[in-house]
Amino acid sequence: MPQHLYKRVLKGSDEGNWIRSDLASGRDYGPAAKYSRVDADGADGDEMLFARRGKPVLFRRRTSAALDLEPLESLPETSSTTFTRMGVCRYPDDVLQRLDAALLATGAEYAVALDNGLLPFAQQKGQGRRLAGGATYWSVNKVLGARKPKYPRLSTAKGRTVVAHNPDGNGVVVADDVFVWDPEPAPAPSEWLAYAPDYLDLDFEPEGLPVVFCAIDIGDWGGVIVLCRLVEDLCALGVNAQLMHAVHHKHSIKMPFSPRKVESNQWKDYPFKPGSVVVRTNWWSGSFLPDRDDLIPVSFMQDCESRFRNTDGEANITKAVADRYLAVPNRVANSPWVVDAVVEDHEVEPMPWIPIGIDTRKFYPEPKADDPLRIIAMWRPCTPRRGSERLEALYERLKKTYGKKVSLDVFGETKPAPKVVDKHWGWLSADKVAEVMRGAAICVEPSDYQGWGMVPHQAISCGSALVSTRCGGPEAFATHDENAWFVEHDDLFEGVCRVIDDADLRHRLQEAGPPSVAHTAWPEVGKQWKAYLEGLAAQRGLTLG
Repeated sequence: MPQHLYKRVLKGSDEGNWIRSDLASGRDYGPAAKYSRVDADGADGDEMLFARRGKPVLFRRRTSAALDLEPLESLPETSSTTFTRMGVCRYPDDVLQRLDAALLATGAEYAVALDNGLLPFAQQKGQGRRLAGGATYWSVNKVLGARKPKYPRLSTAKGRTVVAHNPDGNGVVVADDVFVWDPEPAPAPSEWLAYAPDYLDLDFEPEGLPVVFCAIDIGDWGGVIVLCRLVEDLCALGVNAQLMHAVHHKHSIKMPFSPRKVESNQWKDYPFKPGSVVVRTNWWSGSFLPDRDDLIPVSFMQDCESRFRNTDGEANITKAVADRYLAVPNRVANSPWVVDAVVEDHEVEPMPWIPIGIDTRKFYPEPKADDPLRIIAMWRPCTPRRGSERLEALYERLKKTYGKKVSLDVFGETKPAPKVVDKHWGWLSADKVAEVMRGAAICVEPSDYQGWGMVPHQAISCGSALVSTRCGGPEAFATHDENAWFVEHDDLFEGVCRVIDDADLRHRLQEAGPPSVAHTAWPEVGKQWKAYLEGLAAQRGLTLG
């Protein structure tokens, strides 16, 4: 079990009563079975996490008093028991290790593996009532922690999740995904099925000044994935962060908070709490939000969207849309390139920038094969600025020059890739992108320009040697001949050949990559955002908490 996974399992809240277990880490969301529920935003649930009615219950019991967290591999001695009931439930291969890690982290007497994934948040489909939008694992935990339950040691909702226990009869603890623990020695529970729906009548609205990120839609796109993870990390830091959206597409994003779904034509009249920080997250979103003096408006610029062009070469947004977005007084960007581009094109004052984060639990290095050399790139022909024509020409020349010495891979759009491509992985979840990226010796970024460059960022974190055009965004986290190899747009072939032919250079870039972006791990980026938001609130005489 990788050390990074142990650390994630062992992570709890400041009160020590919440653990993020990431049962679904490393797996795609599969097609929903007829009996499954759905994820936090209405997409089909992962059948790995659900069972029809009954299911096996696997729990581990501590048989030794080992509590030391160092080394992480030092697990307590445990015994396992399985109660089998009607139905089928599949657990990941390392489920026992994960349960052991929960015991180690909490000092629990017991840990139990559950069969479902998320709290019953507002955007879920299926039977039963749902929590209101804006609730989070943290706010639910706080409310239930002060409430004496009417039911016995453990409470679960079949096919959903609120998992709770009260070892001393004074309060409830909620965990997600996998682990429930009993922090005090006690007899083995004889039944894990007791459930009461009373918690749905409680108010789980988080405390503190609301910080509402407003996105037009939710889907598996880089900018949206960034927003979802940013809201999560701000929630973990005690900020009342929320996500509001108008529509959603099928996606693989798993959120420990409940987004609010509000039609965009209702945004101007939405009852934002006075003092709320309302964050526009793309340039179109600014056209739907109100101009209220009692709100703190922010424009988050992940790219210079006024430069976007469709396949016909026409601008994606109008001047009026751009002017409205730029009229917001509080602007924050994600890279120096975005700052410079916006200032140059629109003659506005420079703005601060905060980097995009990286999930170093997923994007970490693994050994790379040199024969053949696996080369990976994102394939996105529907977006001309992402350099698909340049990539196709590059791959044709590489295959002609190196033949079977290289394996040319792409992922992204499902449209047919160039014939010389050895493997087209298709559209991937973040977990699968990480898995593919960890095995790539070289990553190519062929874009005309990029506001940030999530693929190059992920590649460097995975220890792949990055060869990139000078497209702007990646130079916020990468430096030529230190952790990446930058070339002019017309010199991409020569740059890739240099890294292929010079093994010492390639290995040096691979080794330098992961530590060079460690400071952009999501928890650290969340702290920077919290500090920025605290500053905005202070200007109005307000506080976030």
